Amino acid sequence: ATRRDLLLQGLQLAGCATLVAPAAFAQERAAKVEGYPPFGSLVPIYGIFNLARVTADAGTDSTKLLAVRPRYTRLTDQDLDAYRLVCTAYIGQINYVDAEKAVSFDKAARFKACDEALKAVGVIRDLLNKGVQEGVPEQVQTIGKNMGGFLQLLPKPDYEKAKALSEKLRAVDTDKDGKVSDEEVQFFQSGAKPLSSEELETVKALQFVGLKDLLIP
Repeated sequence: ATRRDLLLQGLQLAGCATLVAPAAFAQERAAKVEGYPPFGSLVPIYGIFNLARVTADAGTDSTKLLAVRPRYTRLTDQDLDAYRLVCTAYIGQINYVDAEKAVSFDKAARFKACDEALKAVGVIRDLLNKGVQEGVPEQVQTIGKNMGGFLQLLPKPDYEKAKALSEKLRAVDTDKDGKVSDEEVQFFQSGAKPLSSEELETVKALQFVGLKDLLIP
């Protein structure tokens, strides 16, 4: 089975709902939300936002763009689909208290923001693979606008937790291969600022549903 298949199976086993964005998209207002799912799924989503921020900081500096290029080139189309599934599952677990039409618009808006950001990631990857810098800043803006909008709608404590854990996991990745191994986690746990029990359980849960290699894009 492919990584995408395994991830989809894991999300289904976890009871995650499936969401398909309607073709005719519009949002008249944000729907009222009663509760959000656990913050864990936001960790890889925040990672995409962080990738855009790092790329924005690089600007048109060829040396800095060359340094960030591996973070894009290791992302396959299958990986980007996996991130879409993470967004889909997270949105599907939001508990709304509003009219069905408003909820449909809200879900569609959130999914569209995530999807547009991931499309831009794919475009940047293809441009950098060709050694082309022109067009990268515009795509970075697309990621920032869409993923930033997605994250802005979330409860601030959940956003802060996802951000903190994402940054810690980048520190855990001592060999800088974009993956978090069990050995790296164990080594990090022996340091001065180990993962909290909640963070450790979150990492294990994400690894269980097939996101081990996608935690820190």
